[in-house]
Amino acid sequence: MLKKKALSLMIAWTLLVSSIALAPVSGAAEAAQDIYVMSYHTSGTSGTNMTYMDDSLHLAYSYDASHWTALGDNNGILFKKNTGYQANPANGLQYRDPFLLRKQDGSFVLLATIVTSAGATTNTGIFAWDSKDLLHYTNERTIQLNKTSQPAKSPQARYNEASGLYELYWTNGTTLYTNTTEDFITVSDPITYQGTQYPAAKPVMNSAPAKAIAGSVVRVTPSELTTLLASLGTPQMPTGVKPIQTTTALGAAPTLPDVGEVIYSDGTLVSKGMDWEAIDPAAYAKEGTFKVKGKVKGTTNIVNPLIKNGADPNIEKSKDGRYYFTSSYMDVAHNGTASYQYDRITLRGSSTVQGLASAEEKTIWLRKSSGEMSFHIWAPEIHYMNGKWYIYFAAGRTTANFDLRVYVLECATDDPMTGAWNELGKVAMQNEAFDLDSTVFEHNGEWYMIWAFANSSLQMNSSLRIAKLTSPTTLGSQQVNIAVPEYTWEQRRDNVVEGPDVIKRNGKIFVTYSAGSTDSTYAIGLLSALDSPSTDLLDPAAWTKTPYPIMATSKANEQFGPGHGTFTVAEDGVSDLYVYHARKNEQYSGVNGYNPLYDASRWARVQNVYWHEDGTPYLGVPVADGNLPGAAVEATVTVIATAGTVYAAEESATIEAGDTHQMVLKKADGNGQSTVITTGVAYSSSTAAVAKVSQTGVVKALSQGLAVITAQYEGQTFTFHVTVPAAVSDKDLLLWYSFDETGGTVATDHSGNGNDGAYVRTPAFGTGVNGGSFKMSGGASTSTTAPYVKIPNGILKGTDNITISTYVKFTNTTTRNQFLYGLGTDSDRYLFTSPYNGSNILHSAITTSTWSGEQKWAHASALPGNEWKQLTVVVNSDEHLGVMYLDGIEVARNSSVTIKPSDLYDATKDFSGYIGKSFYSGDPYFGGEVDDFRIYNKALTSWEVRSLYEQANSQAVAEDTEWLQLGDTSAIIDDLILPTVGSKGSSIAWHSSDASVAGTNGVVQRPALGEGNRTVTLTATVQKGSFLDTKDFLVTVISEQGSGVSAILSGTNAIQAGETLELIYGLSGVDGEVYAQDITFTFDQEQLEFMDAVSKNKDFAVVAVSDPAETEGQIRVIAARIGQGVGVDGEWLTVRWKVKASQAAVTVINVSNVVVSSGDDETDIGGAAHSVNISEIDRATPGDINGDSRFSIGDLAIIASYYGKTSSDPNWSVYRIADLSNDGMVDIVDLSTMAQLILKQ
Repeated sequence: MLKKKALSLMIAWTLLVSSIALAPVSGAAEAAQDIYVMSYHTSGTSGTNMTYMDDSLHLAYSYDASHWTALGDNNGILFKKNTGYQANPANGLQYRDPFLLRKQDGSFVLLATIVTSAGATTNTGIFAWDSKDLLHYTNERTIQLNKTSQPAKSPQARYNEASGLYELYWTNGTTLYTNTTEDFITVSDPITYQGTQYPAAKPVMNSAPAKAIAGSVVRVTPSELTTLLASLGTPQMPTGVKPIQTTTALGAAPTLPDVGEVIYSDGTLVSKGMDWEAIDPAAYAKEGTFKVKGKVKGTTNIVNPLIKNGADPNIEKSKDGRYYFTSSYMDVAHNGTASYQYDRITLRGSSTVQGLASAEEKTIWLRKSSGEMSFHIWAPEIHYMNGKWYIYFAAGRTTANFDLRVYVLECATDDPMTGAWNELGKVAMQNEAFDLDSTVFEHNGEWYMIWAFANSSLQMNSSLRIAKLTSPTTLGSQQVNIAVPEYTWEQRRDNVVEGPDVIKRNGKIFVTYSAGSTDSTYAIGLLSALDSPSTDLLDPAAWTKTPYPIMATSKANEQFGPGHGTFTVAEDGVSDLYVYHARKNEQYSGVNGYNPLYDASRWARVQNVYWHEDGTPYLGVPVADGNLPGAAVEATVTVIATAGTVYAAEESATIEAGDTHQMVLKKADGNGQSTVITTGVAYSSSTAAVAKVSQTGVVKALSQGLAVITAQYEGQTFTFHVTVPAAVSDKDLLLWYSFDETGGTVATDHSGNGNDGAYVRTPAFGTGVNGGSFKMSGGASTSTTAPYVKIPNGILKGTDNITISTYVKFTNTTTRNQFLYGLGTDSDRYLFTSPYNGSNILHSAITTSTWSGEQKWAHASALPGNEWKQLTVVVNSDEHLGVMYLDGIEVARNSSVTIKPSDLYDATKDFSGYIGKSFYSGDPYFGGEVDDFRIYNKALTSWEVRSLYEQANSQAVAEDTEWLQLGDTSAIIDDLILPTVGSKGSSIAWHSSDASVAGTNGVVQRPALGEGNRTVTLTATVQKGSFLDTKDFLVTVISEQGSGVSAILSGTNAIQAGETLELIYGLSGVDGEVYAQDITFTFDQEQLEFMDAVSKNKDFAVVAVSDPAETEGQIRVIAARIGQGVGVDGEWLTVRWKVKASQAAVTVINVSNVVVSSGDDETDIGGAAHSVNISEIDRATPGDINGDSRFSIGDLAIIASYYGKTSSDPNWSVYRIADLSNDGMVDIVDLSTMAQLILKQ
C-alpha cells in the first residue's frame, strides 16, 4: 500500500512538472540543472473591469520549484486574439488555468480554460497554443472536448508512453473526464475518469508572485530560461534606497551620511552620494522620530506627476539641450464640459525636464470659432524637422466634433517659445474619416508619419497607418496599415490603437502605441522593425507586434490607464525617458455614465526607459507619485533626551476659535521614553483675547490672531505659538432660511443679504429643530401640488467654495432620485444632494456635463428616515474637496473635485436652484421636512461643521463657564464647595495644582503654623458634548494661626498692566512691644517686579531687603525699632511692585514666615494674602491716541510729548496710552511703531 501511494504521488508530480525524463531536451549538461517555469493566472491585480489582464498566461521561474520570480512584471504575456471583435467588450474571450506541457519533440503546448469577459466558464472546448521557447506562441485554436454541452474546465495533460498518446484531463465542475490525442488538434471522445493522476497537485509556492493562481510547472534548460529573461526579465535598475536610521540628542541637529546604498532590481547595492534637505530645528526639539528627505546624486531629478494638466504629453529635446512640452489642453475649471476642453495649443520650455513643471505655459494657438480646426484640438506634437519647428495636431469641427483631420503649424523662428506660429493647413490623407495622433520620424534620410486612422472596412475605431512625409503637409501615395486592435487587451470599449511614438535603438525601430479606451483600460503596446536601409517600412510584414502590453495599469501604485507617451533623452544625453499620462482615479468608460474623454485627470508623468537583453525597451510598471525609484532617500531620525530633560511636545498649532488644545510638557527618562508633567507648571498667554490658557495647560482659542503660550517649570521657560484663523460667522452666510413662517409665499432670508426664497405652490409648515420647519409632501414629477422653494439667482456668482447645511427629516424613504436641493442652472450644470439615489445611498455630486460627468461623494447608505438629521455638504475648490457630514461627522469625501460652484452660475437665470425639486423633469419631488437651511460663502472646516451641529452645547459651556464662581478665595480657612454640574447641564471636572492643600473634592488642609500660606490653582473643565472650556481659580489657604497675632496685607484689588501696585503691610492682635520683624513676601515674578519696601512708622526702619535676583518670586524684609518701643496694631510698611503682565490675569501676593520679637523671645505669627485683578490696557485701537479713528502725526505728537515717561510716574495712567510696546515706558520704540502705522495706513 505504501508503494502504491508513493507511486500515485510520483505520477501526479510527473503530470504537474511534465518531467523532462519523459521528453527530450537539448543538451545533457543543460538537462541536469534544476530550473523550473510555472504558468499561472492572477486575480485582482488590475482594475475591477480589467479581469482580462488577470485571465492570461503569466510566467515565473525558480531554481528550487518553490520560490518563484515573476516574469513580465507579473503581467500577462499572451492574450486571446478576437477576430471580428468590433468594439464590443462582451464579445472578447479570456482564459484561465494555463497549463504547459513539454511534448515529446521538446516543444511545448499551452492549454487553458475559456472564459468570457463576464467570467463565465461554460465553453465545451479549451484554448491551445504551440510554442518552441515559451516566449512565442502560434497556432491559436479551440479544441472541442465534448459534444454534450459539458463545460470544459481546468485542462491538464500527460504523455502515456505505453499508448504513445497524450491524455487530456478536465472537469465540468463535478465530474472528471479524459480524452486522448496525438497532436492536440484532433481528440477522442471523452470518457469519465476515475484515476489518481488528475487533478495534479498544485506547485509549492513558498514565495510567489502577487495573487498568483498556479497552473503547472515545466522544467527548462538554462538557454531556455535565458531566452525568457532576455525579453521578460527585469533589467538591472534602481528600485529604492536602503533605509537610513540614526539618532541625535535633543536639541542637536542630526549628522546624516554623505553616502547611501541604492538597491537594484537584481538585489545588488551600489553606494552613491546623498544630498539632504534642510532640517527644521523644531523636528529635533522634542523626543521621538522624524523623517528627513534627500536626493541621490547623479540620478534623474523628476517628481511625478510632472504636470497635472497633461493629457497626451509630448516632450521634445532640442539640439541645444532645451526641452519643450505640449499636450492636449484641458480646462480643469470646467472639467467634464466638452465645449471648454481642447481649445488651444500651449507650449512650455525649460533647460531641464523637471523645470517644465513650473515653466510658463504659453498659448501659441487657439482653435477657430467654426469650420476646420474648431473643436477637439488633440495630441499636439512638436518636432524639429529640416531646420524648422513644426507642431502636428488633430482637430475636428463644431458641426462634426469627431470628424478629425491632421493639421500642422510652422514656427517662423528658431525659438518656438517666442516665434510666431503659422498655419500650414491640413495634411491630406487617403480615406479621410477619423485621423489623429500623428508622429513623424526620420529613417534613411526620409521622413515618415505614423497616425491613427479609423478603418471602417475593418469595423474598428482606429488602426495605425504609415506613409512617407514628402513635405510638412504632404504624404506619399502609399499609406498602409501596420497595426490593428486584435488582442483582448487592445479591444476594449473604444477598440483603438493610437498615440504612436518612435525610438530607434539597438538596430531596431520601435513604435509604442496605446490601445483599449482612454479610461483605466488604456495600455501601451509595441511594434518593431529592423533599422536597416533594406527595410521597407511601408511593408506591413516588416513590422512585428508584441502580443502583450509593455505598460499597463498598476493598482498597487494607484496609476490607472497609462498611455499616449513619447520618448525623450535626459539631461545627461544618454538616459532615455518616457513621458506619458495616467490617472489617479479608477474609472471605466460608460460605467455610471463616465466619459473619460472630458475628465481632466490625465496627468503627465515621466520615468526612465531601460533595455532588455534582447534590445527591446522596458517601460515597466508606472511608478508611484513622487521621485523616481532610487532617486530619493529618506532617513528616520530618533531624538533621544538625557534623563530629566524637559521639553514641549510641540511648538505651535493652529486652533480654530472655540476649540481647545492641550499644551504638554514632557520629562525624558533617558531611555527614549518620557512622562507628561502635570503639576508645578505655570502657564500664561501673551494675548489672552486670542487664546487663553488654564493652569492645566488647556489652551482655548477665542478670536482670530496670534498668541504665545508660556509655560514655566523649575526655572525653565517653554513657548507654544498659537494661530487662530478667522472663525465662521454670520458674515459668511449667503442665505439662511429658518422656515419659521406660518404662511405666505416668501421664505425669509435671515443672513441680511436679502436672498429671500419663494415658496412655489402651497407650503406646509411643522415643528423643526429650531422653531418651525418647511414640510414638503413630495410626489411624482407630474405633481402639480408638491411644494418647493426657489432660491434667487446670484448665490453662485463668484462662489468658489461653498457649504450647504440643513436639518432634514426624510419621509418618502422608498422613492429614489429625489433632490433634497439642487444649485445650478439645469440638468447639465448643478450641485445637488439626494437622500436616496438610484443606488439606494445618500449622494452628493457636482457636474457641468449632466449626470455622466458628475464628480461624486456618497455615504455608504441612505439618509436615515423619519428623524431629524443635520446634513452638511462642503465644496472646497482650493483643495479640490467635496465632503459630506451627517450630524457633524464626516461620512463621505472626494479628493478630486475640479468643478467650482461658481462654474454653475448663469446670469440669465432668475434662480440659483431649488429646495425640494430636481433639475431633471422626470425626477420626483422631495418628501420630508427641512429646517435651518444655510449656505455659506466658505468651505467650513470639520471643526466648524461640528460647531454648527453642536451650537447648543457650545452655548451651554459658555454660559456655565460664566456662571461658575467660587467667591472670594484669597483667604480660605474652610472647605470649598466645588460644583460638578453647571446650570445648563455641563459637566464640571476639577484639577488641583496641590491636592494636599485643596483637593478636587473641595477639602482644604491648612498649612501648619509657621509654614506660611499656600496658593493653589483649582482648574475647572466645563464640558458638554465635544465642547469644553476651562476656568482657573487662585485659592490661597491661610496657615494655622498662633495666639491671635497675625499679619495683614491691604490695598487695591484691581490694576492695569504697566501701573505700580502699592500694598500696606501691618500687624493685628499685638499685645506688647515689638522690636524686630522678619517678613517674607512671595509673588509671581512673571506678573510683578519688586520695587521697594518703605516704613510707614517713623520709629520703625527697614534694615535690609534681600536681592530679588537671588530669590526669584520672593523678597525677605528685615525691620527694627529705632525709636520708642512699638507695640500697637496698625500699618508698618508700604511695599511696591511694577505690574509686568500685559494680559488679563489674577495675581496673589502672600506674606508668610513672619517672625516678630520683643527682645525676650521670637514668635511665628499667621500670614496674609492679597489678590489683585490685572486688566489689559484699554486701547480699542492701539495707536489711535487722539481717538479720531485714524493714524496721523497728531497721534505721533502726543507720543513725543510723553517721551521718557515711565510706569513709576504718578501720572502713568495718563501717559500709558502712548506706551504702544507695552514695556512700561514711552521711548523711541513707540515713536517708530507709530510712524510705521502712519505709513501703512
